[in-house]
Amino acid sequence: MGERAIAWGTLESPYGTLVVAASEKGLLRVTMPGEEPDVALEEIAVLAADASEEPVLVAEPIRQLEAYFEQQLTEFTLEIDWALAGNGFGAEVLKACAEIPYGETRTYSQIAEAAGKPNAQRAAGTALGGNPLAPVVPCHRVILASGKLGNYGGGEPLKRELLHMEGALGPKALVKVEQATPAGGADSSPGPDQARAA
Repeated sequence: MGERAIAWGTLESPYGTLVVAASEKGLLRVTMPGEEPDVALEEIAVLAADASEEPVLVAEPIRQLEAYFEQQLTEFTLEIDWALAGNGFGAEVLKACAEIPYGETRTYSQIAEAAGKPNAQRAAGTALGGNPLAPVVPCHRVILASGKLGNYGGGEPLKRELLHMEGALGPKALVKVEQATPAGGADSSPGPDQARAA
């Protein structure tokens, strides 16, 4: 059992119910659509001296997330508790991802470089795949060097929708992304910049 006081609450987003958890240090966890809430609650229980459905710590994160989904907020101003972000390179990847501005994208290579290992695109993708703080840490803004979206824990349609909502995908980009790829074609297996992103 950890030492943090952790509170959690739920948010009805356009994509389903999300669990939002925070400690006295800041936002700790946001679940993805379709993710089992119990899994997130088990994760935070490991860190918590006390975990409760208490509105005080999560009120501001929920307010900002609601404003984001309503397109009324383009920059989160929340303190972050990085306790579930891992250590070393993985944590640096998530911190680099947190710096991507609204309406912009970066490639996996760019994020790996920003995190200190320019040739570690795959490892960067793995770290993004474990992102416990989407969309506040906006791993949906990390795409392939080819311009294709790449994977996303909430599914590629959600990644496309969030980027489109933010204005990061114009009509030409959407056409490029949605072009069909023949089965077994060049895009059926990961390239050097393909990675599992959250």
